[in-house]
Amino acid sequence: MHLSPMHHFRGSPIATVATQDTTSIPPTTQPLTTVASSTSTIKTSTQLPTTSVPATSMLSTVTTVRTTMMTMLPSTVAGNGVLGSSMQQLDSPNDVFVTANGTVYVADYDNNRVQIYGPDNTTAIFSQIGMGSPITVCVDNASNYYVTEIQSPNRISKWPGNQTVLSLFNAYGLAMDSQKNFYLSTLSNTIVFWNATSNINITLVPSSLGLSGPRHISLDESNQFLYIADTSNNRVIKLNLGTRNLTVVAGGHGQGTATNQLNSPAGVCVSKKDGTIYVADTGNNRIQKWMVNGTFGVTILGNSSGFSGSGIYQLNAPYAVALNPAETFLYVADSNNNRVQRMPLY
Repeated sequence: MHLSPMHHFRGSPIATVATQDTTSIPPTTQPLTTVASSTSTIKTSTQLPTTSVPATSMLSTVTTVRTTMMTMLPSTVAGNGVLGSSMQQLDSPNDVFVTANGTVYVADYDNNRVQIYGPDNTTAIFSQIGMGSPITVCVDNASNYYVTEIQSPNRISKWPGNQTVLSLFNAYGLAMDSQKNFYLSTLSNTIVFWNATSNINITLVPSSLGLSGPRHISLDESNQFLYIADTSNNRVIKLNLGTRNLTVVAGGHGQGTATNQLNSPAGVCVSKKDGTIYVADTGNNRIQKWMVNGTFGVTILGNSSGFSGSGIYQLNAPYAVALNPAETFLYVADSNNNRVQRMPLY
């Protein structure tokens, strides 16, 4: 609802869906969870308490609370919020990936580069240029990084070295397992598996199953699930890699700002600890948290009503979300604000 022009939905146009989708994948049918609320009455006493609290103890408590609140605030970890091409700036960041040592990789879409940031360093320590509009980045254990380039040449490239590992028309989302098998979403509305060793290319989800403009994907290798931001259908899909069954796990109730709705979600990531789903609800300028088997999401960053902004708690077209391996932080590619935000989770 508060989206900028189509430029910010990289690739083919996104068709908005105003009503309940009717593709072959049924929406979730679980009833909404009812949360019981309770109220309590605070009684006023006419007697002053007789127990005194030392001033030093009170000061220590206040300091601890204040410090805790400050450490729980979102912070900018890449880009300075001003569009540009310097080492301190970004131009429409489209994806973010975080390694175990805290190194942050950012697909800096309109600057045709990937920016690499050290832990707690808001100035890039390295800039890899020469790419064709990078939209996705993922990193292996040897610090090689793989990039989906959506402009000519439309390919998956490996860096350092500028090596083309796969040419695939309309490739978009990218995930990689521990065996360096690739999973890709395409703007041709398919999900593809590719084995680099044997060069086998398998379509896991054909276009006939009703995906529409899928963007980023997230792999849960342990449980053999692939999560798909089914952007133009305003929902997130879970693909069982064993059975190839598809299940709606977030959204799927038309385009909107209600807690059970999404608006052109472009990004998704999933906790390996408890299966919690984090969704970059791009068109609503918010991040939604969905519990396992949940029927609604909770806004944890951005505006629940869908309004954009550039303040510390605000977002403008968030395109991707990523967890650090320890799952203590959630990273957000805040595209139209030209920055990456980091939010503490615990």
